[in-house]
Amino acid sequence: MARSSRGLMPPLELNRSSRAPLFRQIERGLREAILSGRLPAGTRIPSTRSLAVSFDVSRTTVLLAFDQLLARGLLEATPGGGTYVVDQLPQEVRSRDPDGAVAPTRPASTRGAALLDAPALPTDANSETRTFALALSAARDFPLDAWARAQAEGRRALAQGSGEGLGPAGHLRLRTAVARLLRIARGVVCDPDQVVVVSGVQEALYLVGTLLLDPGEAFWHGDPGHRGHRSVLEVVGGRPVAVPHDEHGFDVDFGRRHAPDARMAVLSPLGAFPVGLATAPARRTALLEWAREADAFVFEDDWDPASYLFQPAAPALASQDPDGRVIYTAGLSRAFSTVVRMTFLVLPKALAPSVISVRRRQQLLGLIEGQPPLLDQLTIADFLEGGHLEAMAGQRAERSRARHTALMEALRAGLGPDASLGTGDGMTYGVIWLPEGTDDRALAGRLAGEGLESLPATALWAEGNGRPGLVLGSAAFPEETIRSDVRRLVALLD
Repeated sequence: MARSSRGLMPPLELNRSSRAPLFRQIERGLREAILSGRLPAGTRIPSTRSLAVSFDVSRTTVLLAFDQLLARGLLEATPGGGTYVVDQLPQEVRSRDPDGAVAPTRPASTRGAALLDAPALPTDANSETRTFALALSAARDFPLDAWARAQAEGRRALAQGSGEGLGPAGHLRLRTAVARLLRIARGVVCDPDQVVVVSGVQEALYLVGTLLLDPGEAFWHGDPGHRGHRSVLEVVGGRPVAVPHDEHGFDVDFGRRHAPDARMAVLSPLGAFPVGLATAPARRTALLEWAREADAFVFEDDWDPASYLFQPAAPALASQDPDGRVIYTAGLSRAFSTVVRMTFLVLPKALAPSVISVRRRQQLLGLIEGQPPLLDQLTIADFLEGGHLEAMAGQRAERSRARHTALMEALRAGLGPDASLGTGDGMTYGVIWLPEGTDDRALAGRLAGEGLESLPATALWAEGNGRPGLVLGSAAFPEETIRSDVRRLVALLD
C-alpha cells in the first residue's frame, strides 16, 4: 500500500485535570483515530519530538503512548523511515464495534423522507458517466490547450496586479468581454456595469427573486421548462403559475387570464425545454406589453448563448426591451461543459445597483457563496478576447450535428418510422414521446440500472402529469457509442 510521506494528525484534546495519565490519553486518542479510519492505513505519524511540542508534553510521554500502540499492532516503525499506521489491522480490533454505539432511528426529517420516497430522477445533467446524459458538449472535446494558455495569461495578470479590477459584480475585464459577446451574439446592448458574474442561473434567480418577489406574489414560469426556474422562486416565497407552451411558444394570454398581476415571468423564449419550441415574435411582443402594463419583470434564461456561432438564432428578448424590464442570463459555462461553472446576469440599468447590493448582503449573511474564483474570471476573459470561443463553437457544431443525426437515425431505425420522436433543440438532445399513461420515471429508472441516462419528460411539467417521454442527450458521446446504445435502449423498451 502506498504510504503518506508527510505526517498528519487529526484533532486530539488532552484533559490535564483527568486522573488518566497524559500518555494514556494520547494513546487512546490515536487508537480511536486509527480504528475510526481518521488515520488511514499507511499514514505517517508525526515524529515524537513534533508531537511533544504540539501537545506541550515531554517526549517521554509521547514515546510511552507510541510503545502501547506498537505493542497493539496498530503502528509500525521503520528504522530511519518514521512511524506509520499498519497496512492491515489485527483481526481482533478490525471486528470490534465502537463502545456504546447507538444507531440513529430517525435519519431523515418528514420532508427529507418525502424527498427520498419520491420517484427517482437521473443523475446530474452534466454527468458523462452514462450514455444519453444531457450536456452541451463533452469535457474531452473542450480545447484544453487553449484553456491552459488563457489560464497562464490569467496567472500573469494576477501577478501584475490585475486583481484590482475586481468589483462586487465581478472583474471588469470579464464583464467588458461578456458585454461585447452578447452585443454581437444576441443583440443585447449593455454596459459592463449591467453585467454581474454569478456561479449559475439558480444564484441569479435567487438574487432577483429575493429583491423583487414578496411572499405569496405570483410569478409565471414556462410549462414544461427547467425545474430550477420554479424551485428557486418558490424558495424565496413566490407563488408559481404554470404557463403552457403551444405551437407558438409561451402562452401569454393564459398568464393574463390566470395571474394578470404576476410580478415576474421566467422562461427561455429561444427554446422551451424539452419541446424545443421558440416563442413566436407576436408572443414576445405581447409578453413585453404585459410586463409594461403589470409593472413586472421578465427573467430570460438563454440556454446556450454561444449557439449563435454555429446555427441561426433569434435575438434575445432583452434586445427588444425598450423599458428595462428584461433580466437576461447567459449560461456560458454550459458551453464549457464541466470545465468551469459561470453565468452572466445582465440587468436593466435601474435594477443593477439594487441586485449587487442584495448580493453583497446575502453573501455577508452566508446565504450565498462569494464570486467565482478570480483566476477563472481572468481565464474566461482571455478565452473570449482571444477568439477561442468561436473556434471551439465551430468544432462543436460539426460534432453536435453529427451526433444528433446519429441519435435520431438510430431511434427511427430501432423504433420504426411511426415512432413519435422530438428533435429537441436539433443539436444536443432528442425525445422519445411515449403513449399516454406510460410511467416514464419507472422507465428512466430501469434504463439507469443498465447504465443509460434519460430524463423523464413528465418531471418537466409543473404537476408532473404532462406528456410522458424520455429526453436523451447526444452532444457528449461518439456516434458509434450512440448507435450501439440506442440498440440496447430499444431492446430494453421492447
